[in-house]
Amino acid sequence: MEWDAKELSLRLLHQAEAAERYLNEARAKARVNTSYERIVDEQLGKFYALNHFAVSTSLETRDSFLRGLRNYMQDKVAPGSEAFDVERFERARRGLLQQMIDDHSKVS
Repeated sequence: MEWDAKELSLRLLHQAEAAERYLNEARAKARVNTSYERIVDEQLGKFYALNHFAVSTSLETRDSFLRGLRNYMQDKVAPGSEAFDVERFERARRGLLQQMIDDHSKVS
């Protein structure tokens, strides 16, 4: 399968938008039900990962994208006061990055 940076960028953008919608919905619910705090942290981690790469110049080639994913996985990202539990946020962010690395390392 041929590498298509534009298609990947659009797909990541759509996924980031969906994560942001779910995140906003969970934030509203977390105000009255603390069980939604986990969902907020997980969706925030996913949103950070997806949004970071949706407009990234590292999408031009598979190798540059994988290198960018690995580098971003090593970065310490501070969600500020947005996350209820920073470790849970980081697990979700890094988990999605690892999944993306695994998915895009497979050459079809």
